[in-house]
Amino acid sequence: MKIIFICGSIEPGKDGVGDYIRRLAGSLIKKEHSVSVLAINDFFVSYEEITNQLSEGIKIPVLRLPGLLEKVKRFVRVKEWIDKNNPEWISLQFVPFAFNAKGLPYGWATELSKLAKNVKWHIMFHELWVGMTSNASIKDYLWGKLQKKLIKKFLFKLQPLVVHTQTKLYLEYLKELGCNPLYLPLFGNIYVVQNEIPNNLKSIRDSDNELSFILFGGIHAGAPVKKFVQQVLDQVKLINATAKLTIIGRCGSEQQVWENDWTAAGLKLVVLGEQSSERISYELSHSKYGIATTPISLMDKSGSVAAMLEHGLIVINVSRDWNPSINFKYQLDEGMIQFKPDDSKSIFEMKLSPPTSHNLAAVSDQFIYNLSSK
Repeated sequence: MKIIFICGSIEPGKDGVGDYIRRLAGSLIKKEHSVSVLAINDFFVSYEEITNQLSEGIKIPVLRLPGLLEKVKRFVRVKEWIDKNNPEWISLQFVPFAFNAKGLPYGWATELSKLAKNVKWHIMFHELWVGMTSNASIKDYLWGKLQKKLIKKFLFKLQPLVVHTQTKLYLEYLKELGCNPLYLPLFGNIYVVQNEIPNNLKSIRDSDNELSFILFGGIHAGAPVKKFVQQVLDQVKLINATAKLTIIGRCGSEQQVWENDWTAAGLKLVVLGEQSSERISYELSHSKYGIATTPISLMDKSGSVAAMLEHGLIVINVSRDWNPSINFKYQLDEGMIQFKPDDSKSIFEMKLSPPTSHNLAAVSDQFIYNLSSK
């Protein structure tokens, strides 16, 4: 199968969707599909760039168009790339803010629909619109209505034969728009480096002598950090153990909140900052608990959570209240716990099943299966 992925940016380590596409494309090429990537609005480059990017040793052909490129020139080059590669499928990896700073890509659906005849369109919705919470501000609600109209335009103009999203909540919203979306689970954004997993991994994770936690990736604001740290401290005292938190990756300004509350409780903290994928895999493999600050209804759209599950961690959701505007209850997968600050029962009392995960090979197989059926 010949496929072109279209995204906003594909700067390694700087764009989550770009990293996702690179890994998916690499897996598809490994399975002998013909794949290339078109980064259509890439602000990490100043000039057009034709290159090969690597994913686990696999070369992926990439065209990167700078964000400041004139609209007319942009779509001329996009069409030339599509004509040159002659794909059977074009896969639009949709994030509204990837195509416009305000998340309002007016005219893009029309321009994209003109690019190729006799091609099948696929859309993967990584993001939808702002203001989808029950307590959204008037500004965000109206902003979101505009974005929703534009999404309808993309669906109408492109007539995608397959629509995917990795978030069960988004499935429900997309159904309201009249399409028939399919759920494509998210794989981790860090591959498991097998030789980095210690032989005594089970003993490390089952040990009562140290509770090892890891925070990886962007940290969301508003989490009940103090109450969570207090529960960890209570458990440490109860079982006469120690606790260590490792913070790794680009975590944002909220990292300081976790650092302050964790060290104020007298608990051990290790801050590593940005690291290679191999080092992150090593640290994940040496931890027992992963901490996720993504709101519970959006847990399945976090690449960091998927990576934690793939590395066998128990994932604890420590997040702010975030209630969607529709009636929706997220069902936690095996290996996940939700920390509830007002619940008298400790998370450490809960009996857990082994974590489940969706690895890259399985997801890429499902991707091809869904497209092949059309």
